[in-house]
Amino acid sequence: IEDVRSDSAPALHQFFSLWYPTIQGNSKMAYALTQVRKEFTPDPKKIVIVVTDGESDDDITMISRRMRFAEGITIIGVSVGIQPNYEGLLRLTGDENLILEAQDASQLHVLVEQ
Repeated sequence: IEDVRSDSAPALHQFFSLWYPTIQGNSKMAYALTQVRKEFTPDPKKIVIVVTDGESDDDITMISRRMRFAEGITIIGVSVGIQPNYEGLLRLTGDENLILEAQDASQLHVLVEQ
C-alpha cells in the first residue's frame, strides 16, 4: 500500500493543485467509474482518485471490484467533509489505507504531503 501511495503522489499533487468547484447533490459513482475505465491506456499502473463523501446514488460494489481485481486499477478515495460515509469509501477502495480524509476542501493540499 505504501508503494501505491508513493507512486501516486505526483498524480495526487497535480490533482489537488487543480481548481475544484463545490458540488452538492446526487452522485453516481458507478457511472463515473464506468466512464473513466474507458480512458485508460495499457500502462501498468492505473490509479483513479475519487473525491467524494462516500455516498453514491448507484451501487459501486461490482464496478469497483472489477476495476480493482480484474483490471488492476487502484482506487484512492478522498473524503471531504465532517461525516463521510466510511462504508461507501471502503466499498469504493477495498482498502482502508487507500482512504484519505480532509475536513474541508481547503485541507486537500495536506493530503499530498502525507
